[in-house]
Amino acid sequence: MVYPRAVEDVMCPTEREIWALKTAMLEDHVQFLTESPNEDSHTLHGTQTVEHIPACEKFSTGQRQCLSIARLLYHTCTSTVALLDEVTSAMDEWTEKEIYSAIVRHVPTFVSIGHRSSVRKFHSHELKIRKDGSYSFEPLI
Repeated sequence: MVYPRAVEDVMCPTEREIWALKTAMLEDHVQFLTESPNEDSHTLHGTQTVEHIPACEKFSTGQRQCLSIARLLYHTCTSTVALLDEVTSAMDEWTEKEIYSAIVRHVPTFVSIGHRSSVRKFHSHELKIRKDGSYSFEPLI
């Protein structure tokens, strides 16, 4: 979840990492994400660290999106702005609501690009860009 990490560190996630995973709706996957290397995983040998990458290929697209949100939440102590491009497009509406609620609570400023009207309620303004290059930026009521 956090790069670079030594194998022994991955096996013992920090409280912040566990919080980020749980907040991003991946509580059931904390053990899976920290499992020991096996035939379904990959170990990359870098110049300074050895990283264990769990078999995230088995994750659905929605679960991968949740993992990216966990990374975002983990880094909120150092990040002030997040640009989110179709960040919940593969999630069901309930998960999307939970994820955006967490983003609203923990990310100081975020800009979303999306096609679902359901994400509008988590934003204060809307920027519409028209084909002719004109745009409008208006508060959402």
